[in-house]
Amino acid sequence: EVGYLFIVNKADRPDTDKTVAYLENIFRRVAPGAWRPPVIKAQALHNKGIADIWSAIVRHQDHVKAGDAPSSIAWQISATVVRPSS
Repeated sequence: EVGYLFIVNKADRPDTDKTVAYLENIFRRVAPGAWRPPVIKAQALHNKGIADIWSAIVRHQDHVKAGDAPSSIAWQISATVVRPSS
């Protein structure tokens, strides 16, 4: 199962940008119109990124209400996985 949004907490730590880039790369092949999970940096201790997280939750709710099946994320990703021929 695939999450609908990804939060990278402790965004003040080294290599946070690498982690964010790695996660964003996973979803770069999601079909147009399908939900593309956002990757959000946050620092819970300093209350940073909370508004962005809430905004992403609202956007996801709106997307689902518009009729896109939530399971389409997992389907889209599994459809792009290159499987070795046997």
